Amino acid sequence: MKRRFNITGVCVPEQHYMADISGKVQKIAALIDQGNYFVINRPRQFGKTTTIYMLNRFLKTAGIYFPIKMSFEGIGSDSYKNEAAFTEAFLVRLKWMFEMAEQSELQAFVETGATGVNSIAKLDIWFSKLVMKIGQPVVLMIDEVDKSCNNQLFLDFLGMLRDKYLKRVQGEEPTFHSIVLAGVHDVK
Repeated sequence: MKRRFNITGVCVPEQHYMADISGKVQKIAALIDQGNYFVINRPRQFGKTTTIYMLNRFLKTAGIYFPIKMSFEGIGSDSYKNEAAFTEAFLVRLKWMFEMAEQSELQAFVETGATGVNSIAKLDIWFSKLVMKIGQPVVLMIDEVDKSCNNQLFLDFLGMLRDKYLKRVQGEEPTFHSIVLAGVHDVK
């Protein structure tokens, strides 16, 4: 396939001409090594999605972390009607991600282990179980995180992630090693 210029979405080095962002990815990986919770926020078309994509590739190749990369761009407004709808939409996307990655054991864990997860509080506990099941440091990356930043339910979800991060730092429960949120607005 002949490479071409791309200005409409994620850039893939094998398909598109692009700037070398390996230095940027290395700096972000250093933040992950430190176990940080942080936001990548830039205006549209500044390479956030490409950066998350390249970071995911780097983390998979390194083999130290188990990256979970998601985007909230495809989650519709119906998913924010209540906690049950939100958690279901989140888990459906997670199950699909595991299926596409041919992680059948984790796909089955979502199908069977997430039964009854219909609130942010239950999702909180389930996340810890997922991290224990994976058995290596998990990095959660969510792109287009600000698609729903005006929604109280989503703010509750972010609050839960922040609380999990603080509990991990204090050694109180197993959870994500690092959390990376990417969007146009700073949602911290």
